[in-house]
Amino acid sequence: MGLREKLRELKKPEPELTDWETEKEKWLVSVRNLFNQIQTWFSDMVKEDLLKITESEIMVVEEDIGRYMVPRLEMKFAGRCAILEPVGTNIAMCEGGLTFF
Repeated sequence: MGLREKLRELKKPEPELTDWETEKEKWLVSVRNLFNQIQTWFSDMVKEDLLKITESEIMVVEEDIGRYMVPRLEMKFAGRCAILEPVGTNIAMCEGGLTFF
């Protein structure tokens, strides 16, 4: 590689480094906001004892972020249960993922 090519290579902008801690915090705020909204939607049914919503935490492990705790929402009704469990923020082609059971 000649000097001209080397200088052209060096002139290319460096890729931005991702601040994974910031990405994780934004993701956790999004999950919290979603779960708060869900609890608001169903608050009347909870008051009537038609539905019970409990929150716990699970550990998520992501390649670039590592291990961290995220909220998990469990909704029990009529002998059934729905679980909303975040998968992670670093999901290909999307911003975060949530699994429904």
